[in-house]
Amino acid sequence: MNLDKHTTDERRHGPDILVKTITWLSVLGWLLMIITLFVYGSARPDSIRLKFWPLVNEMNRIWNTELTTIVLYFLICNFSLGIIGLLLNTRRHKRKTDNYSLPLMLLTLMAASGILIVVLGFAF
Repeated sequence: MNLDKHTTDERRHGPDILVKTITWLSVLGWLLMIITLFVYGSARPDSIRLKFWPLVNEMNRIWNTELTTIVLYFLICNFSLGIIGLLLNTRRHKRKTDNYSLPLMLLTLMAASGILIVVLGFAF
C-alpha cells in the first residue's frame, strides 16, 4: 500500500491552450509597450531632450500630436490586452498552485497610468 498516494493525481500535463494564450498576450503586450515608449520618445519636443544643453536658445515645446495620438492608441491596446489576459487568468485560477500573472498586472497598470497621463495632458 502506497501511503504517499493519498492525494489526487495531477491531471495537468504541461501548459494548456489557456496558459499559452496568457503567455502570448503578455509577450505581445510588452513588445507593444516597448514600441510605445519609443514612439513616445519621438513625440517629445527637442527642448525636453536637450534640456541641459547650454547652447539651446530657442525652446521648442510643441509635441508631435500625431505621434502622441498613436501613443494613446497603443496604450489603449496594451490596456485591452492586459484586461483580456487577466480575465483569462481568472478562469485559470482554480487551484492553490495557480497564480495571477504579475507581468500582465504590471502591463495593465502601466497602460492605465499612461492613458491618464496622455489624456489629462501631463505629457504635453
